[in-house]
Amino acid sequence: MEYFKKKFSKEDESEKTTPSVDPPPSLPKLNLLVIDSDEKDWDKLFDGCITASGKQIQITKCRWESMIVNAQFRKALVYIKPNEKPLKPEEGQNRTCSPDFILVRKLVRGLNEYQDYSSVLFGLLFAGIPAINSLESIVQCLERPVVNAELNKLRKIHPKNSPL
Repeated sequence: MEYFKKKFSKEDESEKTTPSVDPPPSLPKLNLLVIDSDEKDWDKLFDGCITASGKQIQITKCRWESMIVNAQFRKALVYIKPNEKPLKPEEGQNRTCSPDFILVRKLVRGLNEYQDYSSVLFGLLFAGIPAINSLESIVQCLERPVVNAELNKLRKIHPKNSPL
């Protein structure tokens, strides 16, 4: 305690000493890939958020049609084409992302056969990257008969509360 009194006392004005404060260390990052339309600013929503394990959330946003996936066991490298309507400057150029987690907010298939991005979904599924909604549930929802089959199972279990 004496050391601190001597070191930071104001008795000797000729030598002013202030405690040195080290900047906080950079937090490890969790790369969150958000698959959504162009309008939503996800950075604003997650600004300052930290995971329970102490990781800072880093957002990469894109659409299905702008992604190419290189999938490996437990890892994917996503190549992202420039966005036509970028909200941030980096969205207007080619980017890469190695996601730790995926948030899907856009349908995988559009109205015609040229808007089917299920191969990208399958690449992410192969890599085993966790997601919300789960990638497995998104795959099951690609085909209407699969969804109806699951609803039929529920109908057998709960016939009075069936949505069909």
